[in-house]
Amino acid sequence: MRKRIISALLIMMFILAGCGGDKPSVKKPVSKEYTDSNSSPENDSSSTESEDTEYSQSDEKDRYLVTGGADIYENLLTDKGENKSSGFQITVEKNKDRNTLNTAWRKVNNCPATSVVEDKAQKMREAVLNTKNTSEYYSWSGRTFYVSPDGNDSNDGLTPKTAIKTLDADAYTMYSLQPGDAVLFERGGIWRLTNSIKTKKGVTFGSYGEGPKPAFYGSAQNYADSKYWNASNKENIWKVTVATSDVGLLVFNEGEEVGVKKLNGITVLEKNGDYYYNTGDDTLYVYFDKGNPGKYYKDIEIASLSDCFGVGRDDITIDNICIKYFGGFGVTMCGNNNTKITNCEMGFIGGRIQSGTTRLGNCIQQWNSTDKQLIENNWMYQAYDTGYTWQGTDTYMPGKDADGNDRIGDKAYYKDISVVNNIIEYCNYAIETWHDTREDLINSDYDVLAKVINFKLNNNMFRYSGYGWGGIQRPDKWGYAVYGGASSEKRNAKNCEIKNNVLDMSLRALVRWENRSREYLDGEGMWDISGNSYYQTYNKYGEAIQVVGLKSASSQEGLENAVASFEKNPGTVLWLEND
Repeated sequence: MRKRIISALLIMMFILAGCGGDKPSVKKPVSKEYTDSNSSPENDSSSTESEDTEYSQSDEKDRYLVTGGADIYENLLTDKGENKSSGFQITVEKNKDRNTLNTAWRKVNNCPATSVVEDKAQKMREAVLNTKNTSEYYSWSGRTFYVSPDGNDSNDGLTPKTAIKTLDADAYTMYSLQPGDAVLFERGGIWRLTNSIKTKKGVTFGSYGEGPKPAFYGSAQNYADSKYWNASNKENIWKVTVATSDVGLLVFNEGEEVGVKKLNGITVLEKNGDYYYNTGDDTLYVYFDKGNPGKYYKDIEIASLSDCFGVGRDDITIDNICIKYFGGFGVTMCGNNNTKITNCEMGFIGGRIQSGTTRLGNCIQQWNSTDKQLIENNWMYQAYDTGYTWQGTDTYMPGKDADGNDRIGDKAYYKDISVVNNIIEYCNYAIETWHDTREDLINSDYDVLAKVINFKLNNNMFRYSGYGWGGIQRPDKWGYAVYGGASSEKRNAKNCEIKNNVLDMSLRALVRWENRSREYLDGEGMWDISGNSYYQTYNKYGEAIQVVGLKSASSQEGLENAVASFEKNPGTVLWLEND
């Protein structure tokens, strides 16, 4: 019971507070297209001798549990806007020389061919990492709080010279953020969080100074120190105390190795990096046969915190932030409007238990409805599940509004969303969209459920979907660059685009688009799909495109025929021979 209460309190810290007022304005539009659970089973090491169990997801509805559900958003939906202290217990580091491009962020699961778009991918990564500071792209009407690793929590935080050091500073927690305020973090700093960052209506989060982007880590500390680790009573199994509800991810040397999560106690830990988190004694057990892991590695990150940002209020901007090592989501949103997430880096995200043996983890997730959302110039990689996703379950409410117009519905629309100029690599899916449909309404007079209006998925690059650490560990081997789920109301779309993207080698199909009929894809005024480039190679699944049936490919001609089932006017279509 104590553990459940603690888990609930941790989730409650994620609740967002809101209040009225003016919202920040964009000084320089970033995009021309944008218009204004619990933890693992609580069986200790002595309670089981069974092997790790794998789950089956033959039921399509069960499959949706992987990326979220209303249960994990209950507190966001019932937020009363209370203003409480953050209680972050943050530790701060300073690393002006940090550069992800020099770390082992890649992990390819036996991809048999070499990409031909690597130079373009590198330029897109560099474009994200080398952006200017937030004040160059946005303006705001209120106060600016400065947060620096060289700051002091006794300062007022209102100038760079009087910067605070952490979000536990009195100046930050006592004086409530107001619409129009901004919180800027100095480049080169690393803030290790023990609670998700609260967002309030109309607040901008961003960067200032020089050097690499300010970074938020969901690992409470770098555990590469022998003092943290103790030998257990089992040979080659080491243990470390981690007070959390679950450990989603274990990363060694910034990506050189990634731990493998086991659910049935320490008796199934057999290979280096295998780990089990026991919620009963707040202990992480890791198999390692080369001695104390804290002495062997230079960097060990334990993704014990679930989410970095929780957004349930309108008019939020998150810009120029590096987000890494979170066991749930990088940014998780629910029923909010006018959100901008730009120029951010997000990597090694997800892996925590949602329920039973189902794990989750997306870099950016929108749950249930949004109006005006910009996702631009971000680099997302190594998520257990998805880079960017919108999804939901609420149904359309038929009727008229006060002006006599057809009512869109409460939390059943995805409107004016621009996902542009992003690079998403080594995630299980790059893009995933779906909205659950009540089966009893599918053929009724109200067969108009979630609306998808002005959704732009343009000029992005999606690479090696299914080939990252999540694809390796998932029992369901999906791996699609663009995945439109079966219950997504794509037929209720208007003015939507999928244009000029690069889809580069997926473990399974490059596109899985689950419509009930081809007419919903080609309908006039619904979806404009054109100019996308497709690169695929042979893999054991032999898949290329899945649109109202699976199209396999093993040659250039086969790939061209497969792509034609989804798009009439593609860009480059190239079959890559195995290396």
